[in-house]
Amino acid sequence: MKENNQEKIIATALKMFNSRGYRATTMDDIAASLHISKRTLYETFNNKEQLFEACLKDVQHAIGEIHHKIHVDIKEPLLTTLFIAKVNSISNLGYNRLIKDAKLYLPQMHDKYFKIHSVQLRQKVEQTMQDALQKGLLREGVEVKTAVDFMCTLVQQCCVNEIEDTENYISQTNEILFTYMRGMLNLATIQQFENLEAEYGNPLKSLQEQQTTINS
Repeated sequence: MKENNQEKIIATALKMFNSRGYRATTMDDIAASLHISKRTLYETFNNKEQLFEACLKDVQHAIGEIHHKIHVDIKEPLLTTLFIAKVNSISNLGYNRLIKDAKLYLPQMHDKYFKIHSVQLRQKVEQTMQDALQKGLLREGVEVKTAVDFMCTLVQQCCVNEIEDTENYISQTNEILFTYMRGMLNLATIQQFENLEAEYGNPLKSLQEQQTTINS
């Protein structure tokens, strides 16, 4: 019963954080929206920061499940990375709002969940690209380290720049990352990706809709 109440609180708070932002959302508002007392809310979450972190973890877990499904269905690491980049470029705006507010109001939490994770992600992407180069999946002349440096620079701008429209900026960055990565593929790999995209079209659309639902 307690877990069900916690899930309801997180779901309601997530919608309010996405629509109003962290600063404009109060614990009073969340309690009123749930038709529960403030005491009940504070018995579950000590403060707004703790509740925001729970929302962040919930969204990350849901997106992780989407990415895992892509890994299971596609298998080839390079094409898997490309499909994930495409999904992120289309339907990640709600998550981007959480990133934005964490950066503005909870910098330690932002560093914990995003800056540290970006180091691990860089290593994984670089290894994937190096393996793809060895397999002959990339265009001739692609410098993997230079390419990964460029992509990481784009991501880092989302972490350090004070940009008014951060949500759309992150979404556009994801779109650039997808386009840039696709541009590194050779013609045969592009054809393979397009064939997979056609075969995986409906599931991909479903995943996009699922991620959009998570963020709404």
